[in-house]
Amino acid sequence: MRHRQTIRGFTLIELMIVLAILGILGSIALPAYQASLRKAHVTEGLQLASTAKVAVATYHAINGKHAAGENLHDQLGLPPSDEFKGKAVDSISVGEEGVISVAYNEKVHGGGDNAARSILALRPVLASGSFSWQCELPAETGILAEYAPAGCAAKTAPGS
Repeated sequence: MRHRQTIRGFTLIELMIVLAILGILGSIALPAYQASLRKAHVTEGLQLASTAKVAVATYHAINGKHAAGENLHDQLGLPPSDEFKGKAVDSISVGEEGVISVAYNEKVHGGGDNAARSILALRPVLASGSFSWQCELPAETGILAEYAPAGCAAKTAPGS
């Protein structure tokens, strides 16, 4: 006599347990993924700013001072600030004393109230004839310090 084998599948409770475990893992992994993605977007801005950093340092080396006055981008041989764009970068602008401001879009700040405040600043520091760059998060920036590069200091608002 032959024994008939029955094919047994998963029970409903087993499937629900698996789905619950997947849900828990997903709720842990998604925020970590989003944080790492925002860090990558901030890094994109720093990479795009490298062209401006070279232009500021070169101008200073040739002229012995920072570009000043109107049309700083023209003086430095850079395109207008709104043409400096990337996937997460709205613009890169050079201001007085060679300070480079990287303005990010919603991919970094996530939209909402921070939309107009997602800026990372790079300040040139001249020491012993060579440039280094000090990274700053201006007061009220939309960029959280955890997304900024290591050593990027948050500046406080005047009077705080």
